[in-house]
Amino acid sequence: MIQVRQSANIIEVAPSCEDLLGGLLTYTHVQTLHGRHAKDRPANLIRRRVYGIEGGKLYTLAGLRSKVLTALKASGRPHRFEDLRPPFPHRPDFDNLLRNIPDLSFRVGQEDALKAMIRWDRGVIVAPTGWGKSFLVRCLSLLYPQAKILVVVPRRDLMEKMYEEFRAFTPRVGRVGGGKAEMDQRLLVSTDKSVLKASLANPEILLFDEVHKAAASKTSEDLAQLRTPYKWFGFSATPYGRTDGADLVIEALFGPAVCHVSYQDAVADGAVVPLNVEMQSLAVGVPERNTCGDAKSGVTKRRRCYWKNGARNRALLSGVEKAKKKYGTPPDAQTLVLVQTLEHAAHISRLLPDVPIIYGSQDSRRVAELVESDLLPPDFQPLSDSRRNELRRAFERGDLRTAIATGVWDTGVDFRALQIVVYASGEVGEIPVVQAFGRASRTHESKDRGIIIDCEDQFDKWARNRALQRMREYRKKGWVIHLPGRGTYRNADHQLALL
Repeated sequence: MIQVRQSANIIEVAPSCEDLLGGLLTYTHVQTLHGRHAKDRPANLIRRRVYGIEGGKLYTLAGLRSKVLTALKASGRPHRFEDLRPPFPHRPDFDNLLRNIPDLSFRVGQEDALKAMIRWDRGVIVAPTGWGKSFLVRCLSLLYPQAKILVVVPRRDLMEKMYEEFRAFTPRVGRVGGGKAEMDQRLLVSTDKSVLKASLANPEILLFDEVHKAAASKTSEDLAQLRTPYKWFGFSATPYGRTDGADLVIEALFGPAVCHVSYQDAVADGAVVPLNVEMQSLAVGVPERNTCGDAKSGVTKRRRCYWKNGARNRALLSGVEKAKKKYGTPPDAQTLVLVQTLEHAAHISRLLPDVPIIYGSQDSRRVAELVESDLLPPDFQPLSDSRRNELRRAFERGDLRTAIATGVWDTGVDFRALQIVVYASGEVGEIPVVQAFGRASRTHESKDRGIIIDCEDQFDKWARNRALQRMREYRKKGWVIHLPGRGTYRNADHQLALL
C-alpha cells in the first residue's frame, strides 16, 4: 500500500513511485541563447524537478496533491491518502458578510470563485483584469473575520496601492515590504520579496495577486518554505504560458485552476468592456541597412524593428488619431503607450516630447547613458519612487491623459478611464499580451470599449511572424481585429490564415 501524506505545505509519497511520478513532476525549460553564434548552437534543454527523493520517499509541494493522487489511481496502484494537518480553525460567517455588505451582489464568476475558496484549500482563479479580485478579498476577509490573511503582490507600488484599497473597508490592514513591517494587523499586504518576513505573522490564508509571477525562482523558493497558511489561492488573467515553462511551479504552490471566467463572459456581464484591435499597415520602414531578421541577438532585432524604427513609431501614434476619429472618442481620450525598454521610450518621447516616461527603478542606471547618447534631453530628471507613484495616481484620477510606460505599468494598475493602449513593444505570448491589454478593459462611464493600436510589421519576416503570433492571441481571446482595407476579423482560423 502506497502511503500519501500531507503535512503543512508538503506531500510525502512512500515508497517514492518515482518511476510513475518523476516525469509528471518535471518540466523542461528551453534556455534561450544569445549572441552572434546563437543560431549555430543547439538550445539548452534544462530538466527541472519539483520534487525530491530522500530515504526512499518522494516529497513535493501540496499543490500537486490531486496530480499525484490521480496518477496513482490511473495506474491501479493501491494507495491511501492521509491529511496530517489540523482542520482549518475558522467557519465562514455569512451573517457577518451580509451585515457588512447588505446589498451584496456578484459579477459573473465571483460567487463561484468565493465558493471555491471556501470549499477548497488551494486553487487558481483565472479571470480578466478589472473583474474584481479586490472585492473577493474583501468578501473573504468578512467571511473569516478572525483569520489572518496575507495578500502578496509583485511590486512595492502595487503593495501601496492595494493597501490603500483595503484601508477603505478595514482599519486592520498592514504592510510588509519597502521598509515597512506592520505585522500586528489581521490583513497584511506584502511584496513578493518580503513574503518570508510576512510569514512570521503566521498567516492562515495566502492570496497571491498576478500569480503568474510566483514561479520566479526566488519567489517560489520563499513560498515553498511557508508552513502556516492552510488556504492558498492565486489570481491572474494569465496564470499559464510562461516562456520558461514553469507553469508546473505555479500549480505546485497553488494547485490547479478552480474557477475560470472567460473574457467573453465578463464582457456579456458588463464586468469589462469589449476590446477592438486596430492593426496599422507598414510595409516599409526599417531604419537599418540590413533587415531585422539578419541580426543575431534578440536585442538587436528589437532595436532595429521596434525601438529605432521611426516609421513604425509614427505609424502607431498616427493610429491613435485614426482610432479616435473612427470611434468618435474624445480628442483627450486617455492613452498609454507601452514599450519594453527605456531606450524605446526615449525614441517615442521625441514624437511626444511633453508626455512623461514611466519606468522602473532598475532602468534608472540607463538614464545617464541615454542622455549622453542624446536620446534623452540633457535636463531629463531620473524618476524617483515617489514621483512614479504620483504619476500613477494622476493617471488613475484621469488628470494625466497620456503616458509612455515600460513594463512597470504592464500589471497591477487600475486605470479605469484608460481607453487607448498603443502596444509598441511588439512582444508576443499570452502573458504580456493579455496583461498589457487588460489595462484598457476596465469599465468606466467615459468609454464603451477599449482600443488597442498594434502594427502588422510587413517590412520584415521576423517582425511579421511575431505580429501574426499576436493576432492569433487576439483571436483566441475573441477580440475584434481590424485590418486596414481588409475588414474585421474575429474568432475564425481561416480568416487569420488569409493574412
